Amino acid sequence: MTPATQRTRRLIASIAFVAITLALVAYAGAVLKPGRSGVVDGAAWRSFGALEPDSVDVVFYGSSHAFSGIDPAVIWRERGIPTFVHGGPAQMLQVTEYYMRETLRTQHPRVMALEVTSASYSPRTFNPGFHATNVGAMPWGGNKLAASWTATPPELRVNILADLWVYHGRWPEVSSADFAVASKGAESAYLKGFVPSAESNEVTPTPFVRPAEDYPVSDAALAYNADALVRIAELTAANDVELLFFFNDTGTTESYTYFLEQAEAL
Repeated sequence: MTPATQRTRRLIASIAFVAITLALVAYAGAVLKPGRSGVVDGAAWRSFGALEPDSVDVVFYGSSHAFSGIDPAVIWRERGIPTFVHGGPAQMLQVTEYYMRETLRTQHPRVMALEVTSASYSPRTFNPGFHATNVGAMPWGGNKLAASWTATPPELRVNILADLWVYHGRWPEVSSADFAVASKGAESAYLKGFVPSAESNEVTPTPFVRPAEDYPVSDAALAYNADALVRIAELTAANDVELLFFFNDTGTTESYTYFLEQAEAL
């Protein structure tokens, strides 16, 4: 055997070893990753991917304020407008931007509607678990990679892409159902991203009055999100899509009105 042949065989063996290792890591991550079957709490990318291209006129974005408060079935029944709710749990606006960019790969909605409660989120309210859901559920591609880097704290940038690392603590909970990897993502596509709520809470009709000490915190959050709001506005304008800011009043009356006013002012 010549030295050249030996080097070639070693190279092939090394490549095969790396490929098998990566495949095993990916499979283990898929087993550990919690199932997202039926009704899912936002980030309904599999349902979105099942849509016919250019079949949606309005896409809603935001957090649970959006996906628990907007029902596309009602909008279709009462207005005949095809819609989809593309929100995620406590979703940061920096991630929402990449949701919008990924949306435009297969859909060209007339309106992208942003529920502006998200403008109140900041590093102070950041939730690693929700962030892992929001980014991890995205389809593989440039927008997911960009979200995992630019919209993710530095200490989580690599981890966010590795399901094995993110969910390694689930080993004691693993059951036989977790090995049915293909069926773990069988979302209820007919809901179009909507998450029905099984309970409701009564809130006072008295309008919310923001305490003076809340304004510095609110303004800090708005300052943190200003660049993302501007980029979102530029993205929609460049793609001839109308950008609509709205507020879903899911709590005390006018509790988030301030963020809507300030977002519009930008």
